Amino acid sequence: MLNFKEAPLEEVLNYLSEAAGFVVVQQTPVSGTVNIISHSPLSKDEVIDVLNAALVEKGYTAIRMGRILKIVERSKAAQYPLPVQTGSDPDKILPRDEVVTQILPIRYLDAAKVVETLSPLLGPDAKLSANADSNALIMTDTLVNIRRIATIIQALDTSVASISTIRVFPLQYADATQLAQIINQLFQQQSNASSRRGAPPILPFMRFGRGGSRGGNSSNAASSPARAAASRVTAVADDRTNSLVVSAPEDLMSTIETLVKQIDTAATEPTEIRIFPLQNADAMETADLLTQLFTELNSGTAQQSRFGRFPQMIFPRPGRTSNQTSARAQQQAQVVVVGDPRTNSLIVSASHDTMLQLAEVIGRLDADTSRNQRVYVYSLKHADPEAVAEILRNTFEEGTTGSRSRSSIRRGRGAAGTSVLRSRQSSGATFNPSFGSGTSSRRPSR
Repeated sequence: MLNFKEAPLEEVLNYLSEAAGFVVVQQTPVSGTVNIISHSPLSKDEVIDVLNAALVEKGYTAIRMGRILKIVERSKAAQYPLPVQTGSDPDKILPRDEVVTQILPIRYLDAAKVVETLSPLLGPDAKLSANADSNALIMTDTLVNIRRIATIIQALDTSVASISTIRVFPLQYADATQLAQIINQLFQQQSNASSRRGAPPILPFMRFGRGGSRGGNSSNAASSPARAAASRVTAVADDRTNSLVVSAPEDLMSTIETLVKQIDTAATEPTEIRIFPLQNADAMETADLLTQLFTELNSGTAQQSRFGRFPQMIFPRPGRTSNQTSARAQQQAQVVVVGDPRTNSLIVSASHDTMLQLAEVIGRLDADTSRNQRVYVYSLKHADPEAVAEILRNTFEEGTTGSRSRSSIRRGRGAAGTSVLRSRQSSGATFNPSFGSGTSSRRPSR
């Protein structure tokens, strides 16, 4: 029970030694009187709290070490082995008048600048220093004052942290990886340029859109590690969902959202389809040739399509795997070449740039005029024109039959009839004997 009215401090300390069993060590003489009224019993911990509340007004403090109570001057308390606590959460700091040493870690703010900012708010007996390596504050004062400073630091540190937010932008048309690179490069260049000028990183079009630029920021604020951390813009691509994940300050997020919407718009179709009628080349052979050509150029990336034997060639972009390619990029890189034996045409699906290359290659392959048929007239002096025509006809028919067999095996049962006819037209000859003039004519077949 503590009930004192205008009682000298020495008598109060003697009473605590007798009633609670404390060993009181006075490192400095005490003076003054106190008023303490309590109608209910107190525990030993509560007694120490009440005692410190009375001593702090007189410029003293009690340091408890087990049963020992050291009474020291408050201004010299930092020289004694005070209790050491760690934490920046003010809710976990008890509002008591006990003098302790508190370590306050800081996330975003610069510890040295926090000391400079909060020094005017400290009492004459408080000690506050910064540790740059751990970015933490070391404060020696009563728990009540430490709690007040921790509340201020938490508000400042949280306000800086709240500047940065995270948004996910699902993309429909744009490539997430490419857009992430664009945003990172754009804001990194703006941040570097602004750092050299000593101003915060604000884009020109953002100032225009928000009706003006910011001012009043010094070069120290721009170069602050906390400001740099809170103003950093980071964009990461999620290729699985083709989404863009952006971490940026709240005031820049609206600008980034506008930028993403402007880029993620429907563009022209990534692929086009063309039909190439062939005059001289064979459609099936040309399709096989183009398949082999583009497959070898792209390191064997051809894949079998739903058309069965007709190839579907996929060309991934350099430096990116197929898993890192968006659906639009894959569609742009896809080339499908199908031969139609009925019309002797090539049906090609590819991007515009690739289509131009294919058109040039197909044009050169179809430009072979070595098989163009002409009409020749041979005058015979001694041989019978009909006998010579029969001999030549039988000779070329044997060659045509061999060509027909090979073409049928290569093209399959469905395209055999048309391919044989073309083989006859391309390699056969027509011989018409003319008995009246003694000449033989060779005319192209149709």
